[in-house]
Amino acid sequence: MAYDVDTKYLNQLFIDAARAKDNVKLAQAGELYIKLRIREAPFCRKILPPVPVTEADCQRALDHDTLTIVKDIAPEAEAVALTFRGRPNQQYIRGKRFEIGLFKISSPMYTKTEAELLAYEMPITSLIEEDIVKMMMKVEDVNFINQCEDIVSRPGGKKFNVTTASHKIDKEALTVLTNSLDGDELETACFLMSKTTWNDWATQGNEVFDIGAWDVARYGYKEGTLLGRKCFVTLKEDLVPHNVVWAFTDPQYLGYMFTLGDAKFWVNSEAENIFMKGWEYVGLGFGNTRAMAKLTIS
Repeated sequence: MAYDVDTKYLNQLFIDAARAKDNVKLAQAGELYIKLRIREAPFCRKILPPVPVTEADCQRALDHDTLTIVKDIAPEAEAVALTFRGRPNQQYIRGKRFEIGLFKISSPMYTKTEAELLAYEMPITSLIEEDIVKMMMKVEDVNFINQCEDIVSRPGGKKFNVTTASHKIDKEALTVLTNSLDGDELETACFLMSKTTWNDWATQGNEVFDIGAWDVARYGYKEGTLLGRKCFVTLKEDLVPHNVVWAFTDPQYLGYMFTLGDAKFWVNSEAENIFMKGWEYVGLGFGNTRAMAKLTIS
């Protein structure tokens, strides 16, 4: 199998640095790869594109040991900031502004021997991808979708169950979802669904697709549009199950996501053992809990 130039370059950096015990080069190579991959993959970053911030943009929190950013709440709306602790934040806020904390997301510490790294047939970046990057990306999406579930499950939340003739996604079901936002003085900007739900949609034929989206269905998913809205497809069916579709407004009406600096990669060696770990600082908050809706098809 052929790998691109960047992968070969990063792989060689790891091998050379492992032989030379150069932990600085190892860290630089891993940090570059993590930064590039995390920027691309989590679906939460497609729905709410992150804005890079520095310490100068932040202030100290009053009730916890993290930096925060204060943002406006939509008029007559509730807001909530994620805590990235594996469970939804139950502290919903009404008012003019709310704090978004910047929390650390980190992978466990991984240990590999020098012999394992040198004998690794796939690029070393595949090891980082599997052990560190995927874990950090999953944490972002898990916390994002858990908070969304909590929001739509609250009184007044936009959570709908629709039974279709085929028990699969169709236009009428999607219209129920879009109307829940469009009829609330908002506008549906994007959908999020699993690959299996997208496959069900594709079996209806080219008449259900917007211009260009039919080519996506034939030649492989990149990013299409359904009913004039962006459609993001994920393989993480444990987070977005089959026959579940989410709808979100444009980011400016939905909320905020911030990243404090780049993702970091730490490496150290002791004797023949090499220790690796990755982490990042992320903040995410929904400034209007009315700006999302969930559809379950049966």
